[in-house]
Amino acid sequence: MPSAAISDAIHKDSHYAQAFAGRSQARRAYTNWFMTGPAIREGFDMVEADARKAIALAPDLADDHLALAVFFDDGSVDFARANEEYERALELAPSDAHTLRLYGLFAVCIGRSEVGVAAGRRAVLLDPLNRYAHAQFGWALYEARRYREAITSFQEAVALDPEMPDAGRGLSYYALGDYQSADAVRSKT
Repeated sequence: MPSAAISDAIHKDSHYAQAFAGRSQARRAYTNWFMTGPAIREGFDMVEADARKAIALAPDLADDHLALAVFFDDGSVDFARANEEYERALELAPSDAHTLRLYGLFAVCIGRSEVGVAAGRRAVLLDPLNRYAHAQFGWALYEARRYREAITSFQEAVALDPEMPDAGRGLSYYALGDYQSADAVRSKT
């Protein structure tokens, strides 16, 4: 569940919008990874409630809109509303690498490949030492069927963190028909 620090922040200041946004995103990750059965719906209900509380407290904070965007993306699969919230978050914080990274992959997955690739590329430029920026950009490129570029991005992520999972690079090689390289990557993981 969300960290004790977030819960403490909300307990100390029930008007701290960023704490609600942070708890929303932490709960989303926890729900995605660890909950099963009916608990998934309950988890996403809490994700949405925290995101909406954050927006009610501070409607002009990008993190609040990002929290609601990822809820609509993951929790309700309402892609039109997710897109609106991602765009609002980017309007409020156009140089936020985290928002650009998440939006980039989302945009590619809903068919806005060029917009998504541009957002992912900008996230990498803004945060070049962030392994997740490279990895998510790799996935955006993979989903956009730009496999050679995806391989490069995945390699950059692994160069920053050799423990980083490397499945994306293997899948990219496979998509190119380079089964030997795909197998070599698989063998290393």
